[in-house]
Amino acid sequence: MNAPLSLGRVNFDDHQQDNVVERLRKRLREVRQDGFDVRIERLEDGAAGWCQIGVKRMIFLDVSQTAREQLAQLDDAVANYAEYEKVSAAAANDQVARPAA
Repeated sequence: MNAPLSLGRVNFDDHQQDNVVERLRKRLREVRQDGFDVRIERLEDGAAGWCQIGVKRMIFLDVSQTAREQLAQLDDAVANYAEYEKVSAAAANDQVARPAA
């Protein structure tokens, strides 16, 4: 593997990593503003995801992963939740549209 490209004191691999960290921070703020609690913990099986306990929605990320991997986990969890909401809404609409037997 090649060494990181650098010009003087600027290390471009570090710069790219900083961008990922900033994107992760921004995404975490957005997700929290959307009502999720985010827990970043060591997950034994590495299985990040979301759950709902009562009215509280939580996302779990694995602290042992890189920022890039945590960002991907976060995006996957949010996409999975959005799909769940879509299916739940469709099921609820289907129940309303059907007359009681």
